[in-house]
Amino acid sequence: MIAVYFITCYILADVYTRLVLDPLEKAAADALEGLPADELEEVEEPIFIPFPGTVKELKRRPYRGSDPEWQEFVKFSKDRPLQNQVRGG
Repeated sequence: MIAVYFITCYILADVYTRLVLDPLEKAAADALEGLPADELEEVEEPIFIPFPGTVKELKRRPYRGSDPEWQEFVKFSKDRPLQNQVRGG
């Protein structure tokens, strides 16, 4: 009895593929045939979706006092008019 179900499912999937998916695939290929190559390229970057447990968080390295980024931050933090100008802009 189970074999009959599997055979029926296989036949129905094959019929669906031949009658529905093959004509759609052919129509899509025909539509893309006339397009220039630059339009076929992806316009947007793919989206990265991290799955839980597959991403390792890296700890940030603290700035040293000799780093130019830190020195600029110290200068900026002491200059109140420049901070207000940045906030306002």
